[in-house]
Formats: sequence, structure tokens, C-alpha cells
Amino acid sequence: DTYVDALGHDYKVVEHVEETCEENGYTVYECSHDSKHTYTDVHTKLGHSYGDWSLTLEPTLTNEGLLTRVCEHDEDHIETKVLPKLDKNNYEFSVIETPNCTETGLDRYTTKVDGQTFTFEVVTSELGHTYESVVTKPTCEEKGYTTHTCHCGDSYVDTYVDALGHDYKVVEHVE
Repeated sequence: DTYVDALGHDYKVVEHVEETCEENGYTVYECSHDSKHTYTDVHTKLGHSYGDWSLTLEPTLTNEGLLTRVCEHDEDHIETKVLPKLDKNNYEFSVIETPNCTETGLDRYTTKVDGQTFTFEVVTSELGHTYESVVTKPTCEEKGYTTHTCHCGDSYVDTYVDALGHDYKVVEHVE
């Protein structure tokens, strides 16, 4: 004869597990009036969200390099990528400064990884002088010497040989 309205559900959180990159999370709700009434919300896993690549080890002409990037949701999830040794096949190559006899040069190697550009510069050794030698033989009155000349114009003189002096001989004798 006398009816009382139903209380309705008053759900409270009784368990909560956060979603991660690799696993779903969930929240369990239970009615505070009757523990038989529960429901669960499933939270879809986040998936990895990696940031930009960072150069961990620079490649050289003789060694590979290494890139790393970290998941924004979990810093323990790290992705790596090996960069090949610097060469003209795996990188865009350009000469920035050509070496000469006395000055070093500069080469540039560029690559793109997932839209990011990485550039590496390598100082190349100076070439050193390449001399051609010309010997000037001594005469009676002039010293002999060797002149060394490089294609760049640098030159020096060494290996001096004393003048021969006069060595007179009788060519005609008149009495």
C-alpha cells in the first residue's frame, strides 16, 4: 500500500587501472546500495607516441651512428635506429670546401629519417705539396741546384753544388 521510490544507483569507483601504451586500462564501479550492481569501463590502450629522433652517437667514415626516441607515455619505451657509416651511397654528399696543399677541406653528409634531417660534416685532410724537381747543373762560374715546384706555385731550392771552376786546357800552342 505504501510505496517507496527506488533509491537509484550510487556508483563509486572500487578499482582503477590506468591504460598504458601496450595494455588497456579499466575502472570498476560498484553501487554503494547493493554490491551486486557493478559495471566496468574499459579504457583503450594509448599506443606508443614517440617524439623526435635524437642523435645518440654520430656516425663517422668508419663507424655507424645511432638515433633514439622515447615514447611520450612511458620513458622506458625507447626506439633506436642505426645510421650507416658516412658514405656517398647512404647519404646525400656534397663538398663544402675543397682541400688544397696547405688547407683542410669540408665534406657534408645529409640524410632524412621520418622527416627529420640530420647533417654531418667531416674535415678532410690537406693534400700536401706535390713537388716536381728540376736540376740545374753547375757551370764554371755558377753553382748548380735543384728547384722543387708544386702545382700550387710553392717552390724551394736545395741541393746546391759548387761551381765547377775553370779547367783550362791548351787548345793551341804557338812557339
